[in-house]
Amino acid sequence: MKIIPKFDMSHADWLKYRQSFIGGSESAAVLGLNEYMSPVDVYLHKIAPEPVEIPTNDLMESGHDAELFMPQWYARQTGYDITPDDYIRIHGNYDFIGVNLDGVIVDIKHKTPGVLEIKSTNVHEIESWENKLPYRHALQVHHGMLVTGWTWGVVIVFVRETWQKLAFAVDYSKDVQNLLIEAYQNFWFEHVQKHIPPDPQTLEDVKNLFPQSEPEKIVVADDSDYDMIQKIQAFKGDIKVLEDEIAKLKMELQSKMQDGEVLQYNNKIIATWKTGKEKMVFDEIGFSKDNRELYQKYLKTKNGNRTFLDKKLK
Repeated sequence: MKIIPKFDMSHADWLKYRQSFIGGSESAAVLGLNEYMSPVDVYLHKIAPEPVEIPTNDLMESGHDAELFMPQWYARQTGYDITPDDYIRIHGNYDFIGVNLDGVIVDIKHKTPGVLEIKSTNVHEIESWENKLPYRHALQVHHGMLVTGWTWGVVIVFVRETWQKLAFAVDYSKDVQNLLIEAYQNFWFEHVQKHIPPDPQTLEDVKNLFPQSEPEKIVVADDSDYDMIQKIQAFKGDIKVLEDEIAKLKMELQSKMQDGEVLQYNNKIIATWKTGKEKMVFDEIGFSKDNRELYQKYLKTKNGNRTFLDKKLK
């Protein structure tokens, strides 16, 4: 295992280096088992001319915050020694497989250190788990074990709204290790190195792979393509009918509620119709009129989006 210190590494340098290997957070995506990230997403990140900065959200920010206090909680619960891991670890035989661990667990009862992953989630998400760790999180620990050669690991989870703290042990599996190696090799050598994208799994994948159209380029359709256009138009007709019916039902209910906020049935809330909170918005038109030169200075060209339009069939 190759170990690279991150102490003096800038964030930009870390992002660039991150493009050179498959990381733990990408493990489930490479296998097509992450509902939030696809194999195409990972592929595009790896081949991008410049590193891709993934936008953060509240859940991701709370995850970073949890890394500050959750290890201490788990150490108190178990008596384990837990240390942060400020290194990039690269597999000894496969330099395209690496990991940034959230922490290292040390316990004299285990022959090797343990992999620690820290997650933050919300009440709605944790209920959907049904007391079972999602594959995408478990695979991160398996990935960490693959890189380090260690034989055990734990995912600790912080639930934001309730401050509930949970721990899920992940057992070593040789079968999973072999599965990961095979999938990673295929992904890296057949896709990343050859610049051949994986098959798209979602509509967003297709849009990301082909963001720009070639002017006047014509693609000849076959019978199955024509049938698909017919189906799209039939489904659109069905949707329009349903949307009209929903609109009529909403109109009747809202007319009944008038200025009421809550609709109850047998003391149970079945609908709400509330006024949203006031918020500050930027008056772009007014600003451009009062500060025309400054407004012009900050205008920039943005690529147009591709729009798919099915044409009415005769």
